[in-house]
Amino acid sequence: MMKKVFPLLAFFLLINGCSKEKNKFELYNPQAFVFNLEPGWELNASVRAKGYFTKEDNNEFKINLIYNVNLVLPNTDTLKNVLSDTLKKLSSEKLSDVGIDIQIELDSTYTTGNYKIIINAKDAYSGQIASAEKVFNLTK
Repeated sequence: MMKKVFPLLAFFLLINGCSKEKNKFELYNPQAFVFNLEPGWELNASVRAKGYFTKEDNNEFKINLIYNVNLVLPNTDTLKNVLSDTLKKLSSEKLSDVGIDIQIELDSTYTTGNYKIIINAKDAYSGQIASAEKVFNLTK
């Protein structure tokens, strides 16, 4: 009897363990657009997030993402935490992904050239982290 039960139990545990795949938190589709404001620029950036943990409470779904932005300058210096914020979203349905929108004013001390925006995010509920980056150009 035990010889027949053990293989069935092992098979059940293997199938059950494989079916509970953990979501991988990730940022994708980063975008960055710059508008010349004279004497500076306005940087508008966005990224999509998916694979985050959603808390359900009284038929409402909660998302809590903490993010910050770094800028890599044309001389390769990095300005850390140019912007830090939190995206808290409450929805009546479970969302498969959400957008993070970023707006930063760059004054006239920023020179023309190629820059890189790096967006770092942390899912406050699961502790998972992800990042995305996008190159953009400041021109007159």
